[in-house]
Amino acid sequence: EHAVTDAIVHLRWATGDLAVCEPNTHPFIHDGIAFCHNGALTCGPALDALIDPSLRTELEGDTDSEQYFAALLTALRATGSMPDAYRRLLADLGDTQFSSLNALVLTADDLWVLSRNNPDRRPQGTDPDYYDLRWDVRDGVFTAWSSQVRPAVGSLLADGDLVQVHRATGI
Repeated sequence: EHAVTDAIVHLRWATGDLAVCEPNTHPFIHDGIAFCHNGALTCGPALDALIDPSLRTELEGDTDSEQYFAALLTALRATGSMPDAYRRLLADLGDTQFSSLNALVLTADDLWVLSRNNPDRRPQGTDPDYYDLRWDVRDGVFTAWSSQVRPAVGSLLADGDLVQVHRATGI
């Protein structure tokens, strides 16, 4: 038996016409890394070009989130560090349309919270804080969440922030 010390959860609204099925369900897991994404990213040649062909053949669903994860894994393999991979991917996605790239990434050693969104592309009829990410530590437990999940408490992440929490220490 293994004790669970960390978890990531994604409460999904089943965006657009994407099927509600297991292959489209977050978190996506590959190479011991778990990934959840809140937002939308235009799929197509620009995003496809950022995905290593070996990862492209392993995609199981049809969501932009799984493709985003594959592009992040490709950048991580090339750079060797999450901060460098994230910076590289943001630069590579510069011309790609997205509403939000907010994500939680759980690795063997760390939890990463990625905050990047385009307020001009948030879903119609949503509040201006729709993609805000916040975090807090209470009773030694680190949590991060989107604005629609909990009230506006805790610390707000700035657009472009990348937060690292060491799993061993919680800091």
